[in-house]
Amino acid sequence: MRGNNNFITPYHVLTSHERFPLTRESSTSSRKVSRRAFIGTGAAIALAGCSGNSGGSQESQSTTVGSADSNELADKVTLYTWGGSYAEARRNSIKKVFEEETGVTVEINEFANDWDAISKQRAGGGDIDVIQPTQNGLYTGISEELILPLREKNFDNLDLLKDKFDPKKASYDPGDGFHHVPVEVGATGTVHNTEQMDRPMEWKDLYTEQTKGKISQPNFGFSGYGAIAIAAIEAGIDITKLNENTDSKMEKVWSRLEEMNDSVFQYYSSNAEMGKMLLNESALGGGYFYARARSYQQEGAPIEYRIPEDGAPLWAGTTAIAKGTERRYTAEKLLDYSLREDVQRLYFEEFPYVPTTKMDPVPEPVKDNHLYHNLDRAKMAHIPTVFENQEQWQRKFQEVIRS
Repeated sequence: MRGNNNFITPYHVLTSHERFPLTRESSTSSRKVSRRAFIGTGAAIALAGCSGNSGGSQESQSTTVGSADSNELADKVTLYTWGGSYAEARRNSIKKVFEEETGVTVEINEFANDWDAISKQRAGGGDIDVIQPTQNGLYTGISEELILPLREKNFDNLDLLKDKFDPKKASYDPGDGFHHVPVEVGATGTVHNTEQMDRPMEWKDLYTEQTKGKISQPNFGFSGYGAIAIAAIEAGIDITKLNENTDSKMEKVWSRLEEMNDSVFQYYSSNAEMGKMLLNESALGGGYFYARARSYQQEGAPIEYRIPEDGAPLWAGTTAIAKGTERRYTAEKLLDYSLREDVQRLYFEEFPYVPTTKMDPVPEPVKDNHLYHNLDRAKMAHIPTVFENQEQWQRKFQEVIRS
């Protein structure tokens, strides 16, 4: 059975437990911010031409509480994030702590995928201060000047990040400085029905006569570039080096995708869609994400998530600041708070992906994530190369899955 061409087109194509006592006097990296401005002794803040404006008017010489130039916290800050359990974990961690300690209201709005979020920004953004895309949406948002650079002077907790997750070194954060704080990393691993098929040790083990027409894979626009990245891994390609000999590598990818297509009956466009297929057993396996698989498993579904021995596409959950915000300073402090260990523990107790900070020990639910123990197997596709070729590859992807 040939693959269904049901997919979301990337918007670019669419032009396509301890609380740390946080005080300003503290010498530690974790500090509390009050509603009043913290003005360094003798410091004069001059941010002429700040890119936090949405365009048009110049910033005035004076600032009001919470304005883009202000060194004071605003009354509220809006966070635009993924829905479902992701948003709920945010409500019970960063929202809870930030509101309690600063008095700032954190308003959380939800989106379905990166492209929904960035498309809203393209249309004017609305009341968005902080946005949480994966690396795909972040790269495109930065490239289209929809994301503001972060001002390091307003961060106290960056040193809590592991060196490998330094935002200044991320290939998906182009340009000068840095534009994001990484929250967690996850991977598209294998998921399978433990009652209907044997555990797949490698990706190719998903495709058998028994499972033909009962495998579903994420579409092109999904985190980590879905079936494209999976096909590359199955073809033995190091997806971190897609920028080298790109054309010859992609020929192997398309060839492998054609072979996969004989077993794949659906390229899903949302986590909920894949979850429904797993629960009704129209799909016996495919590529999926840990948090969703875990939730179904806890409800009694015979589902298991694994990181295959031949690797998995890695994705990063990021937090960034939307261009046009009037509350840039407050947004930056929210990002900084999100790195604190007490906030991280609350978050990862509910949403057990792999933390980007040096937190040790990690919450028990994180230890149950197969990725946590096999992070070395997961690789992130070379995002600049994917971005440069996205329109062409999307067309080719459609051709292959329709064949």
